[in-house]
Parts: sequence; structure tokens; C-alpha cells
Amino acid sequence: SAYTFGLYGRLLHVHRAKSLGELWEKEKGRSSSWIVSLATLTFCFGAALSYSILLGDTFSALAHTAGLQGVFLSRSFWIVLLTSSTLYPLCNLDSLLALAPLSIAGVAAVIATTCFLGMRCPDINTLSPYAQVSGKLIDTLAPNMIPQFNTYNRHIFSPSSSVLVGMAATSYLGHFSAPSFYGSLRQKNRSPEKIPSARDLDAFNRVTFLGFAFATLLNCLVMSFGFLTFGGSSSGVILNNFSIHDPGASFCRVLMAVCVIGGYPFLISSVAKEFLELRKGHGGEQSSRRSEKSVTFWALLLLAAVSLVMKDAGFVIGFSGAVMGSFIVYIFPALLTLSLSGKQHNTRPIHWMHRTE
Repeated sequence: SAYTFGLYGRLLHVHRAKSLGELWEKEKGRSSSWIVSLATLTFCFGAALSYSILLGDTFSALAHTAGLQGVFLSRSFWIVLLTSSTLYPLCNLDSLLALAPLSIAGVAAVIATTCFLGMRCPDINTLSPYAQVSGKLIDTLAPNMIPQFNTYNRHIFSPSSSVLVGMAATSYLGHFSAPSFYGSLRQKNRSPEKIPSARDLDAFNRVTFLGFAFATLLNCLVMSFGFLTFGGSSSGVILNNFSIHDPGASFCRVLMAVCVIGGYPFLISSVAKEFLELRKGHGGEQSSRRSEKSVTFWALLLLAAVSLVMKDAGFVIGFSGAVMGSFIVYIFPALLTLSLSGKQHNTRPIHWMHRTE
């Protein structure tokens, strides 16, 4: 994933493109650029759907912890309330730069949650309340959330294995943001508008390597801590396994809610832009701020409706990652790089760290 993310950076560097659709159009032609837009739209919609499901589960659990009663315990209530009162205004901001503090807070939230999972892991902390057969916290868990071990599936091609592979693909799928990421680095380096420098590509490659290495470390730790704590009962969203009366888990749920809310507008922005790009390709009107807001409204309405019915965020993440993640992460950059190699009559493999002046 890091390698293909780096390939996107090199391709953007060569073609001076500002989006994956524009990159495909310059390299492969406009007639097939809709494929990239459709894949990005589908993936971002799936990711936003998993976020809506996660927010409903998180705030419902927090309501239980706070001792609220009635409608406040319903995940449907929180999905509708948060979509209308919080997500809709955030997704309609004129500039997403205002969300930068939330993005920084999101990174801190992931690190704090990873530390909490380590503290609750019986193999690390023998005094963990989840290491006991019975106790104040473990007795409050639902039957399907109680730690269970020696229940593994011997069949590697089982449906659960497929979901895991799909979730792993999604864990490293930020490739649709490569154009924005590369553009931001160029602005930081104060590169002239039409003259990309080797320094831009070097910075892109360096940050890509460090970012993916850090993400890999966190993903491995979270998966290990979660499985060593709950075994075969591990949920697709591991915080759902912890007791609603666990203060540490409740704190992490609040942190992750902030993280998800901060990232939600970026996904919806991609959904709106790619939808309008597809419509423009079929003779629709040019995109405008008004049309983006209209698409945002209907997208949020559809996401809220579907998330009221679907309850398994892990399945949604795995499915979207397996289906469209493979195209965006592995297939598209490989095809574009091979096409560029053929045009340059270069038989040498293109290394992701290679400079192109």
C-alpha cells in the first residue's frame, strides 16, 4: 500500500494533476476516467456508512454509561441526531481547513485508545478486569462479547477470513487523498505553481513511508491487544467489546467519536465531488458550491437511512475495502505506471523513490 501510494505521488508529480480522475484522464484518456470516480465514490460512501454505524453504537454505549433512559439508548436516535445537528453543518463548511485541529485530535485519540487496549490486555496486565472469569466489568458483558479462546476456524478461506482481509485493505487505504496530500506538500515547500521540484517528491515519499510505518504499528498493536483480550468474541469495532461501565473504554469512545466526526466531512466531500464528476461526464451541469451542498444533503440522508438498518460496521469496512479498495490501492496505480513506462519507452521498473525532474 505504501509503495502504490508513492506511485500515485510520482504520477501526480509527472502529470501535475490535482485529482485521481484528472490523473487517469491525462494518462489513459477521458472516456474511461469514470471508472476512477466510481471506485472512489463507492469506497468513500462505504467508509462514511461505517462511520455512521460506529457513531450510533458509540453514543448509545455512552448513554448507557451516563445512566440515560428511553430513546437516548437507541442507536437510531443518535444517528439521526448527529447527522442533522453535527455532521450536516460540518460537511457544508466552505473550507475543511477548519477541521485541522480535529484531525490532530484524531491522531492523539488513536494513540490513547491503543494504550488503553494494551492496559486492558491480560497478557500485558495480569490484573486486567477482563482476565477474570467473573467480576464487576466482565459480568456486564453481553454473552457474545465474553472472551472466548480456542474457538478458531481451521478454514483459511472462511467468510470471517475474507472480512479480515478486506478490513486490512481498508486500514491502509488513504490513496484517494494522495492528490490533496501532494498538493499540500507543494504549498508547504512554496513550489512554483507550474514547476514541481524534486524536493516535493522527496518530501512526499518520506512522509508516506513514515506515515504507513506508524499506521502499520498501530494496526498490529490494536489487533493483537483486542484478540488477546477477547479472542473469538472480538467485535469488528473492538471498543464495542468493553463494558459500558468501564470508564477507560467510555473515555476512548468519546475520543474516537471526535476522531470519526472530524474525518466524516472529508469523506462526504469526496463523495459529492466524484458524484458531480460522474454526472458531468454524462452531460450534466458543471459542479458548483450549490450543487455540492445538494449532493451532500442527499448523501447524508441516504447514509442515515442505511445505517439505521445495518449494524455491523466491521462488515461494511471489510466489504468496501475488498471490493473498491483493491482497485484504488493496487490496480489503478499499477496500470497508470505501466502506461507511463510505455510512453517513455523505459524498460526499467519505476521505483517509488525515484525522482522525476
